[in-house]
Amino acid sequence: MSPVSFFKEIPLEYPHPLAKESKYRDYCPGEKFKGVEYFTSSVARPGVTEIPPSEWARDCPWMPWMKLGYGHPARLRFETTISRVESFEELHPNLVKLVREKLPIYEFAPDESDQPNVTSILYFKKYFDAYLRGEKFPIPETT
Repeated sequence: MSPVSFFKEIPLEYPHPLAKESKYRDYCPGEKFKGVEYFTSSVARPGVTEIPPSEWARDCPWMPWMKLGYGHPARLRFETTISRVESFEELHPNLVKLVREKLPIYEFAPDESDQPNVTSILYFKKYFDAYLRGEKFPIPETT
């Protein structure tokens, strides 16, 4: 028996978090963030050994650190294959090292969290002054 695959397409449109403040004008593509996220996942009955991996993709405006100027029409496409590892150490050694050295809060996922999501744009906004100083990203986070 073959697996069954599901495809979701989720349009995104909301006020761009950098649009209201003039200091971010060169770092913001426009008044609204408009993008689309795509998810593909498959399920199968027990005993089926070949199941396609899950996938995620996003089409969106350019990111703030690209500094293309207000209204620039450039778009980005992100794509990834999703798989599960049994332990953190099974990830690529460079990723393990980066997380342990600069972002240790991400090594262990909490069972639940009341913290709001942080997008790439909000992260950029939070560390805008560090960006202007030329600090190397990601900025270390421990809490």
